[in-house]
Amino acid sequence: PGEQQHSGPHMSWIDNPLLPELERFPTDFQKEEALRTAKSQRPTLILISVFLVLALAIVGVMLFLTKTFLPAGRISEFIGQVTCQLLITLIMAYLGIRLWVTPIRRSLRRTLVNLGVPICVPCGYDLRGQVKATCPECGASFDPGLLDNSGAGPDVTAA
Repeated sequence: PGEQQHSGPHMSWIDNPLLPELERFPTDFQKEEALRTAKSQRPTLILISVFLVLALAIVGVMLFLTKTFLPAGRISEFIGQVTCQLLITLIMAYLGIRLWVTPIRRSLRRTLVNLGVPICVPCGYDLRGQVKATCPECGASFDPGLLDNSGAGPDVTAA
């Protein structure tokens, strides 16, 4: 009792840490609708295709480099290949998350701005209490009308 229940498949365990903007929505319905809209705008097939081509190209280059510059049949070749594969895995995981999450976060921020929540669309900075229509974090300009609402209304960031 008293806990908010999230309905639907949209609110997975991975959405909460990767999408902190979700906590800024006043209601669960608005949160789920904004997330559904943001995910539907993502060019999934293009991102997956580019990601796979990049992964295969990087693996090919790294295997070529380890075969060319490390002595064959030695432990150094094995260690070099394992190290390269681990680095590739970490780099591709980071790139995948950035390419996947960044457009969703920007879409969520645009939705929040449309709801009157003062947040910087490019960087996500909380604009409540600002006196100039410029984000102090990234320097992006924003609608001065958000400044009027920044001190009024309920605190939608409270958990």
